[in-house]
Amino acid sequence: MKIALILLALLLGSTEAAQASPNPYDSPELQTCEYMNFIVFRDFPEYEQPEGLANEAILRQTEDVFSRELELAGFHRVSDGETPWLFLRAILQSSSLRSNAVSGIVELGPRSNLYRDLAMAPGAGSKSANDIGMIAVIEANTRSASATAKLQELARAKARWVRNRSYPALSALCKWRTELVLDGLTPEDLREQLVEGMDRIRRVNREGKQQKELKLEVEP
Repeated sequence: MKIALILLALLLGSTEAAQASPNPYDSPELQTCEYMNFIVFRDFPEYEQPEGLANEAILRQTEDVFSRELELAGFHRVSDGETPWLFLRAILQSSSLRSNAVSGIVELGPRSNLYRDLAMAPGAGSKSANDIGMIAVIEANTRSASATAKLQELARAKARWVRNRSYPALSALCKWRTELVLDGLTPEDLREQLVEGMDRIRRVNREGKQQKELKLEVEP
C-alpha cells in the first residue's frame, strides 16, 4: 500500500532528525520511570490480528508513527526482558464507502498490572486509571500524501498531551515503587503481604463466628 511506503519514509526521516537535535522531553524522571513502559499490542507473541481490520501494513506503520512520537515524549517501548505497563494498538477499518479510506482509533491504555499497582499505591491512589492513556480518532485517505503528514502531526500532539495527562499518576507510582525498594520490598512482596493479611482477617472472623455459634449451642 502506498501509505505504508510513505509512512516508512517519514518514519526514517523523523529518526534522523531526532538524532540530529536534542530531545526537549528528556528528563531523569522520565528516563527512569518504568511505568512509562509500553508495548505495541501486536508485539505480544500470542497476538493474532482480528478479522475485519485494515491492511496489516497500514496498521503497523500507523502504530510505528505513534510509537516513535510517544518515545520522543518520554515513554519507552519495551524490548525483551522489560515489563510493559501500557499497551498501544491501532484499530482501523477500511471504509465500505470509499476504497481508499480507513478510519478508527489508536489507543494507549493501562495493562492489568498497572491497574493493580495503582490500587495498592497510597501516593497514587487518588489518581484514577482514567487519567492514564489516550484515544486518537483516525480518518485517512491511504492514497493521500497529505494524510501522512496529518497523521504524524496528530501522533505528536497526542503523545505530548498524553504524557502531560498521564505522568502525574505514573510518577506517583514510580515514587512509591522506589520507596518500596528502599524498604527492601517489591510490589510482589507487598501483594503477598496484603493477601496474607486478608486471609488472616477472614480466618479470625470465621473462628470468632464459630466460637460464638458453639457458645450458643452449649448454653442451657
